[in-house]
Amino acid sequence: MSFSDMMSSGRGPGVIGMVMALIVLLGFGLLFMYASDETERTGQSIESVIAGQAKDIESQKSSIIFQGQKLDQAPARVANAKELAKLKREIQALKGSSTDLSSRIEAGKAEVTLGVKALAHLRQVKARMPDSTGDFRV
Repeated sequence: MSFSDMMSSGRGPGVIGMVMALIVLLGFGLLFMYASDETERTGQSIESVIAGQAKDIESQKSSIIFQGQKLDQAPARVANAKELAKLKREIQALKGSSTDLSSRIEAGKAEVTLGVKALAHLRQVKARMPDSTGDFRV
């Protein structure tokens, strides 16, 4: 068998065919190693990633349900906020009328005090006046 027989592909794959087959096998082997190395680089297998994503999906679903319930309560909360604002305005108005009434009460007390003093003074004056007989009362 001569060198030219080995290089030709007339009798079989020859050297070039064998080299090409080895290159293809090495290429597929490297691809396999790269794909299997992917799980070692990330530290997670595909199954664990899928399981983690399933847990995330479930938590997001429960979050959507919870947020939906909060959103359903929004109109009631808006109505409560309006009622609260209305009550605050009423309280401010009542505080104003309360202070007005307090000042009127104080003015009334002052008038009553003046009236009592005036009545006491009139009684003193009347006590000094002569009665129907003309005598002074002492």
